[in-house]
Amino acid sequence: FDSQFDNYDQLEDLKCGAQWGGCVNETHIPMHSIFSRVDNRANLTGVLQGDGCVLYVQQFSDQQPTNVYRQKLYVIRPDLSMDILGFVNTTAVLGAWRHPELLDGIAAPAVYNIKGCGLHWRWDAAANMFKGQTGDSCHYTLDGKNYTIYDDNTLSDSFITIHEQWHPPRPDTNKVLADRLYRWRQAEPQFYKGFVYVVDPDNTTAGVVASNVTLVNDGQIHRMEVGNTAWFMELAVCHYGSDHTGAEVLKLAAYREGHHQAVAY
Repeated sequence: FDSQFDNYDQLEDLKCGAQWGGCVNETHIPMHSIFSRVDNRANLTGVLQGDGCVLYVQQFSDQQPTNVYRQKLYVIRPDLSMDILGFVNTTAVLGAWRHPELLDGIAAPAVYNIKGCGLHWRWDAAANMFKGQTGDSCHYTLDGKNYTIYDDNTLSDSFITIHEQWHPPRPDTNKVLADRLYRWRQAEPQFYKGFVYVVDPDNTTAGVVASNVTLVNDGQIHRMEVGNTAWFMELAVCHYGSDHTGAEVLKLAAYREGHHQAVAY
């Protein structure tokens, strides 16, 4: 767990991104998860006494590290049961994976147990990974409507999967989430800064320069308009093979709006 993960491989398979016209009929979005062990770097006896470990979890969406949508504490005990704790004031602990001192001495009522949403990790020798499931007691209220969330998760030495289903289906999708596993690969984000120069192929006298462009290598997109045409620049760590195995490469790709195939790499 003590690592960072994203779901770029899955999004690439689904052609789910701005350069492909958005996530059509899919509820998957670009997501990045940071799991950082913090009980060995801060006083967390207020949430765990005795053996076990505590992970601080921070997740962001749409390849934008500032779009943080989830912050939690995962409390894992020696029997591999795991409780999920929420924060009353998420702003106060934002970035605790870098600065664990923000969590020093934290205890109730500043944190609270999200009852019913914990799980128990069990080793599956045949699959060579840990597996964990939530029951039917994990409830969530969204826009005044009650939902039950079922998670069927796996944890290997290089990736995690989250098979999350909402009942009833969420109103912003036409299907139960999700038909495919969220397969999250290990991914350490790195930032690249530079400039982009784009020329309109229909009018080579028209061009645009964007300087001081910062992109994260998790598939972040930068959109530019030249004349009546828009272009997407994408930066991502990925694989040549469709099975997402083998050596990783750093991809810088240019897409013309309305065209699903990159025109330049």
